[in-house]
Amino acid sequence: STRAITLSHQMYDPRTDLAARYISVLALRDIGNLQDAAQHASTMRDHFWLSQSSWVSELVSSCKGDWDAARNFNDGGLAVSPNAATLLSSRVKLEYESGQFDEGARFLERLLATAHSVPIGPVFEYASVANTIPVVARITGMLDRFDLAEKAAETLLLSPQASHTFSKIAQTGLAMNAVMLKDTAMCEETYYRLLPDEVPFRHPTVRDLQRGLLARGMGEVDKSIDHFEHASSLCRQSGFRPDLAWTCHDYAETLPQRNGSGDDDLAKSLLTESRSISSQLGMRPLMDRVTALQEKLDAPAPKAPAYPNGLTEREVEVLRLVASGKSNPEIGGELFISPRTVTTHVSNILNKINAANRVEATGYAVREGPGLVLP
Repeated sequence: STRAITLSHQMYDPRTDLAARYISVLALRDIGNLQDAAQHASTMRDHFWLSQSSWVSELVSSCKGDWDAARNFNDGGLAVSPNAATLLSSRVKLEYESGQFDEGARFLERLLATAHSVPIGPVFEYASVANTIPVVARITGMLDRFDLAEKAAETLLLSPQASHTFSKIAQTGLAMNAVMLKDTAMCEETYYRLLPDEVPFRHPTVRDLQRGLLARGMGEVDKSIDHFEHASSLCRQSGFRPDLAWTCHDYAETLPQRNGSGDDDLAKSLLTESRSISSQLGMRPLMDRVTALQEKLDAPAPKAPAYPNGLTEREVEVLRLVASGKSNPEIGGELFISPRTVTTHVSNILNKINAANRVEATGYAVREGPGLVLP
């Protein structure tokens, strides 16, 4: 039991700790060591489940945008377990989401102090840091402390003892880092790494929202819009109001890149919905973003080049390089995208211009040279 207690601390497994202490009390009683038995018994108040109950209740309230109820649940949990990383992490996000930056910063410092107080390893404290800092950056647009998030994520991913859950939490944190830093290669790598698996502690709406951001970051606009469409639909069904407000904003922000028929009206409608929700919930950081994006969409935009056959600007870039005889790896290196993404673009190009292969695509590019602004 003593060994189990030690290991439970290293692996952040409070339930095993509770069970091991129970056995220790009985064993120490049986050998007559009542003093140590009493010491173990005194630590068996199930703080873990009291704090976890507060945490999940807070999460439900936050999903609905009921910040006051969420704070009350969080306060109750922290009164029982002041250093619970689950509660500190969710409180950081809550305060920043509702525009209380000073409070958010205060709870972030508490979370970092808690992480520094435990041995380096695959524990929830490090998972919380890896995930929380990128979320704060997403809300505020401030990119400081990414180094701490990356170190925490590396600690989890490089540890052979890290659970699947902790590894996925680390990867989702790195995914948001890639989005915020506009790292195309990292966006693509993380998108395909996360896609096959369910991401722990993430409602499907959040998974689709994050994948939409990653797909946009790697230049896959249509794929990004599909994810945003699915996320917004699920949010409306589930009543996830803050997530819906963010999804509408990100969806609207992406539509101009597709520039399809009706996309402008759809983007404005989505922004109206996002503004309505964020105003009702007091989500000031998002309200500011919505206002800025609305002003950008309403401003007269410089006329974008219209390419034949519905080709996008990125597809035209790929087609130019195909016509110059470059291979997919060479194209990827020049445009800073992976060969897999190049293959997707080439396939889309062939379909749009009704070409069977690269030779025919090259012939098309030569014929349409002025329309494609070929050198």
